[in-house]
Amino acid sequence: MTPPAGALTELTLTRLIDAPRELVYAAWTDPKQIALWWGPHYFTVPSCRADVRVGGELQIVMRGPSGTVGTITGIYREVAPPERLVYTTRVMEDERGVPLFEGRTTLTLADEGGKTRLTLFLEVISVQPAAMAALAGTEAGWNQALDRLLAHADSRFGAAASFTFPSDHEYTMVRAFEAPRELVFEAMTHPQHVRNWWPPERIGLDICEIDLRVGGGWRYVMDMPDGSTIEFFGEFKEVEPPVRLVYTEIFAPYPDTPSLVTTLYDEIEGRTIVTCTVSFPSPEVLQMVLQTGMQEGANASYDRLAALLATRSTA
Repeated sequence: MTPPAGALTELTLTRLIDAPRELVYAAWTDPKQIALWWGPHYFTVPSCRADVRVGGELQIVMRGPSGTVGTITGIYREVAPPERLVYTTRVMEDERGVPLFEGRTTLTLADEGGKTRLTLFLEVISVQPAAMAALAGTEAGWNQALDRLLAHADSRFGAAASFTFPSDHEYTMVRAFEAPRELVFEAMTHPQHVRNWWPPERIGLDICEIDLRVGGGWRYVMDMPDGSTIEFFGEFKEVEPPVRLVYTEIFAPYPDTPSLVTTLYDEIEGRTIVTCTVSFPSPEVLQMVLQTGMQEGANASYDRLAALLATRSTA
């Protein structure tokens, strides 16, 4: 059925991305890259297929934060790399093969001095009553997906980690490393490597204990120049080398404000994209952490990790 009066029928969104349009086009058409950014915050893509040619099929399987799985299928209607892409989509077909939602997406990429002006135009073809709530969230969902695309582009083509804020009590940090993910995962989970990049310069990591298993603990104690110590510790909740790591993090002076850290490791053409999302108990705790200079400190640590990986990759 056509959208009822007052429902969303068209949507146009734009973004300026600091990357050449050939690379942005690849991020939109390479299944491995699509899986890294597609969908709203906290959605994952366990499966993606893209036959990018006129008449070719698109299939994206999405998993929501609650574990609900939905499938998007589509047909490419226009393919003009790296400038334009048009495809139709069908979402969540019922037992009769009737989709809850049908749409037409037009992607336009314009070069602006080496950067890319992305314009996304979505037309709603049909929508069933059961999909009206999802339709109402289309604009917010696409804005979050484009934020993830920008973070993906920054991490792949920039020299520093990119930061986004999915909610008022969370941040997501993304950084690319020129090394396979097995090597990156090892460098981030083995004490003999962590000691060399995690603590700030001129500060030692007096204790670095990592029991890498579900239910195992970790503990870092930094030896400060004034003779004091700073301790962090937590427990591993999920351990899936070299793909995924979930653990709690507690700053010893504040044991009642644990954070939950989820780190994903994705490899594309020999590079590893590390996506780290940290969820805090409240917005106030997040703001307190940001005021410590966390972003600058994290980038400095990741720079040291990149240097360490460079030596190990060439060894």
